[in-house]
Amino acid sequence: MNTKTLLALLYKLSLLGGLLWALWGCARYADDVETPPTITARLEGSPVFAPVIQATAKEQSRIQIAVTFNTESPIQVIRVIDQNNAEVTRFTGLNGNAGTFTWSYFIPANTPSGSVIQLRHVAFDSDDRNSEAVFTVNVADISAPVVSVNLPGSTDAFATVARNLAVTIDAHLEAPEGLRELRVSASGAGITPTQDILPAANLTLPLTTYGYVVPAEANINENITLEFVLADNLGKLSAPAIFTITVEDVVVIVSGNLTGNNTWTANKIYQLNGPVYLSNGASLTIEAGTQIQGTKGTNDELIIEGQIDIQGSATAPVRMSSGEAIPSQGDWVGITFTATSSGSVRYLVVAYAGDDSPLTERDAAFNFLETTTALDIQFVQAYQSSAEGFRFRGGNVNLKYAFANACSAEGFRLDDNNGSPYNGKGQFWIVTGNNDAESIALRDGSFALLSNITILNEGAAAANNALRIRGGSVRIFNVIAAFNSTGLRFLSNAVPPFNLSDNPVMAHGRYFDNISNYHSTTTAYDGQLNNSTESVSGIGVGDFVPLAAPAGLSTSMLDPWFTNVSFIGAVENESANWTAGWTLP
Repeated sequence: MNTKTLLALLYKLSLLGGLLWALWGCARYADDVETPPTITARLEGSPVFAPVIQATAKEQSRIQIAVTFNTESPIQVIRVIDQNNAEVTRFTGLNGNAGTFTWSYFIPANTPSGSVIQLRHVAFDSDDRNSEAVFTVNVADISAPVVSVNLPGSTDAFATVARNLAVTIDAHLEAPEGLRELRVSASGAGITPTQDILPAANLTLPLTTYGYVVPAEANINENITLEFVLADNLGKLSAPAIFTITVEDVVVIVSGNLTGNNTWTANKIYQLNGPVYLSNGASLTIEAGTQIQGTKGTNDELIIEGQIDIQGSATAPVRMSSGEAIPSQGDWVGITFTATSSGSVRYLVVAYAGDDSPLTERDAAFNFLETTTALDIQFVQAYQSSAEGFRFRGGNVNLKYAFANACSAEGFRLDDNNGSPYNGKGQFWIVTGNNDAESIALRDGSFALLSNITILNEGAAAANNALRIRGGSVRIFNVIAAFNSTGLRFLSNAVPPFNLSDNPVMAHGRYFDNISNYHSTTTAYDGQLNNSTESVSGIGVGDFVPLAAPAGLSTSMLDPWFTNVSFIGAVENESANWTAGWTLP
């Protein structure tokens, strides 16, 4: 081989060697290159092969995120960065080339509803190679708390209230995110501003009743503003609900004619100024617990010609009394129901009345002037009247659960009005401490059907007749009359026949411990129609509640109006004492 050929061959070999060297270098470099780490971020509970990479939740809630990583070089750190490039958290010390862990993301308070949060999970290995996985959080809408206020039974968010008296407010609460507290702030009318915070334990959804007492220092005729704000468990506050109180004096002066629709409320005292007429066609509603006062020497009288609705209760009776600091009998006139009056009366006490009316010479605490059955009246008391407790002048109004005590004239007087006699019914009547010659008197051609009557006085000191029939007709059953001068007395000397259907007739009565149980002309009543002089256990001077009332005539035999009972006297026993709690002693 010549030299030229040899040189050419050597050149070719050198080129081939360079190529081989290059190929070897490339292969060696390829062996040195590693893949970057892999990472997934998914909702906890979703599988790796089908990850859920987003969630929807409300602010201040937590989301559990599962992170899975895999790398050829050891993992160094995983950083979580939000859409604003701010680091949310980082995880180190993961130790290893592969693994899964779970972390909890808390959506910050006050994050706007509808926001989108991007959580970039960036994994770095020991060679500073990295990769990332994004988890998206959609911030859901929240329902803010809501509060509204009004008077019970009304849509009004305002009231007129006197100082030292309370107003009851209904607060309607909505807290979809959970109830934390109700804040009630009071200001205005010269008072010291206050805030009352009611925790969730003291609140009831959806309605909480709130009571506010007007401070004694509040300025009259100015407004107190009550601001109600509801807070939920997210710390969200409702828009304020406003209740306005106009401060007024406690006493309301009433005079003249009442027309239209009127309401008297328990947060005021109504002072009568002369005769006050509820006009025919007008109405008056008086709330339970309302106080009405008469003024001495001013002819104060409430005269009902229209529709009356007195709805007291056994725990909150309506009381009409004297306005004097030290009251006495006859400080004012009383209440009169006329022929045109109608409506309902429950739990009414009339005290210290009986002054002579200059209008029609009426003077009883309760006057019924040709009143009809259009008036439904029950649970009433006449106390310390200087005249009669209850006086019926004609008409046919019925009366049930009535108590006359410490009156200076008859407890109940039934007579006529200009020749028109009374013709009505009565049940559960009590007279005690009567200072007149007669406790229950029937006269002037009147007729009455009565049952369950108790009349007690002061024994030998009481020169009176428990029942005095001066004229007219009466059918009376189930009577207790004790500690009187005379138990039963007729004006006529004639002794009536003894039959339940007779008129007049008295049956199933107990007349005992009277100076004379029967007037001399009616002695024959003893033993007839179950009348007797046998005492009743538990009955004493002024004590009208027996241990157990004796059996008497069933009132179902008399008239459908009567409450169906079959005992003697006005009260059956202590547990059935209908006077308890609301009457004056």
